[in-house]
Amino acid sequence: MAFWDTLEKDPFEHYFQAVIYLVFTLLGKFAICEMHTFSGRIDCKVETKDYIYLFEFKRDDTAESALAQIDSKDYTLPFTADSRKLFKIGVGFDSASRKLAGWEVA
Repeated sequence: MAFWDTLEKDPFEHYFQAVIYLVFTLLGKFAICEMHTFSGRIDCKVETKDYIYLFEFKRDDTAESALAQIDSKDYTLPFTADSRKLFKIGVGFDSASRKLAGWEVA
């Protein structure tokens, strides 16, 4: 299933996912959305020379819940041998106000 095909399932979350992807891509950073792992899909991964950022987005849920999903599904496992510093970023969006509700970094 292509990224744009998933927009029908949860258009709000994927809208923000697409915006974040475009911002990092326009900044010249390597970004992948919906990256498959053995236990699920990482919402967005951004790579730089020194860092890897893993984003998990939640609609009408907390940033802490998003971080918990990164841990529970072992999204960091494919990057354990990578020497770059890894950041896990949980992001919560509020669909009623249509804005960022919170974010947390681990």
